[in-house]
Amino acid sequence: MPGGGVPLGPTGRTLPLRWSWRWRWPATKRPARAKAASAAYAKAMMRPIVTLTMNSALDVSTSTDKVVSEHKMRCGTTRIDPGGGGVNVARVVRRLGGQALAIYTAGGATGGAFRQLIEAERVPTLAVPIAGSTRESFTVDETSTAKQFRFVLEGPELTEPEWQACLDVLEQWLPIGGFVVASGSLPPGVPDDFYARVARMARQHEAHCIVDASGPSLAARSTRPPRSSRRAPPSSSP
Repeated sequence: MPGGGVPLGPTGRTLPLRWSWRWRWPATKRPARAKAASAAYAKAMMRPIVTLTMNSALDVSTSTDKVVSEHKMRCGTTRIDPGGGGVNVARVVRRLGGQALAIYTAGGATGGAFRQLIEAERVPTLAVPIAGSTRESFTVDETSTAKQFRFVLEGPELTEPEWQACLDVLEQWLPIGGFVVASGSLPPGVPDDFYARVARMARQHEAHCIVDASGPSLAARSTRPPRSSRRAPPSSSP
């Protein structure tokens, strides 16, 4: 299995990179499209990936026979996972055999539990400390109807120094030529154009930026910067 390290950021620090094939056609029978897909997969897996999660969440999942208002409902087995858009991306990349650095916010007792869970999965991480407590989300499966109920809390309010610290950490670890995945909701206190700032930063460092968001934060990211006022060179045709 190929190995090695990926330089991340101006500090010169490296993270291990590992990848593996999920399937492989026999060399003599491999279709052209399969060869191209295999090559693209290998190339993508060799590029460094950094994810950013501004509103990480401790995901609590359980089940009950039926959800009824104003009644105590006895639940089944409880599962707790580290969650949030960018964190989930990094976890999936890890399971597919790749490597991604997950930058996320963490605070309070729930933030401590979050750290233990994500580190147990051996995902490379950088936690940005915040004063508030990491939020929780709740998912309840109703076994009698196969319906699912999802309760997502708002999250702690971040101060300007806290969300600015996230940008500073991201800039330090931006992978030149790699990918930046900014995913998930923005907590209270973070400006709507935050992801637009991330995208500009990535562009300045020649990194590819992927934004997974909705609402005002996505609308702000989708706003194109003004075009350059430079004139196009004159045509050489008569």
